[in-house]
Amino acid sequence: MIDDLDLVRTFLAVLESGSFSAAAPGVFRTQAAVSQQIRRLERQIGEPLFVRSNRQLQLTAAGQRFLPHARGLLRASAEARLAARGDRRRLIRIGAADDLVAALVMPALRQLRAEHADWAFEITTAPTRTLHPMLATRLDLLVGLAMPEHSAGVELARWPLTWFGTWPDSGLLPLALCAEGCLHRERIVATLDRAGVAWEVAVAASSMAVVEAALDTGLAVSALMEPLASRRLVRTPGLPPLGDIGIRLYAGSDMDEVAAGFIEAAMRAQPSVGG
Repeated sequence: MIDDLDLVRTFLAVLESGSFSAAAPGVFRTQAAVSQQIRRLERQIGEPLFVRSNRQLQLTAAGQRFLPHARGLLRASAEARLAARGDRRRLIRIGAADDLVAALVMPALRQLRAEHADWAFEITTAPTRTLHPMLATRLDLLVGLAMPEHSAGVELARWPLTWFGTWPDSGLLPLALCAEGCLHRERIVATLDRAGVAWEVAVAASSMAVVEAALDTGLAVSALMEPLASRRLVRTPGLPPLGDIGIRLYAGSDMDEVAAGFIEAAMRAQPSVGG
């Protein structure tokens, strides 16, 4: 018997992040506490869940069998909380890149709520690459950027990346960039390096909202998806073109295909997608 759902959450966090140490911040525990929780869960199940080695963390056969049940336990817990309040809604868990939430995700969900009053939504925002592993554990759908290493999902749109911000065209190009692993950052840096444009990070940002604020104040230059950029931002001339970037909808293996189809249709109906 599993007596604490926090153990299940920690199990899924370790799987998503790829290591005990990487999982620790997300569950607000030390690495030692994460290890202790996994050992406690394994004692309750009676089988080891992870292959412990110096190589990439992997599930044992027992861990693979337990995984779908772990997801089900957390989903059942969320639905039980709704039911206890007399709320019979269906909970759909959606991950989204933060710059897509206001322009695309929320308008689509507003439309869906008008058509499906029994649907409720749980939204998690983070970079696309951070969210994608959660489709195996904590998310039903992901609305994010196209990733070269993942061809699955359906393309909702292709949007041009455009340079914004003030630069006198002399000295190092001051950039506002999100953290390593951000798909925007990778495109920006690769394009500038190929063109031989010297640059420096003037603002290390935690989100695209911070990047846009840096552009708006004239502190730095960066690239934004054209349909999402504020009209008050100034375009930066003279920099190499960045091309388009795809917006994709990824579905988890447990997601109902009919519901996913309704959500895809609602997103395609938004002005930012349909043009």
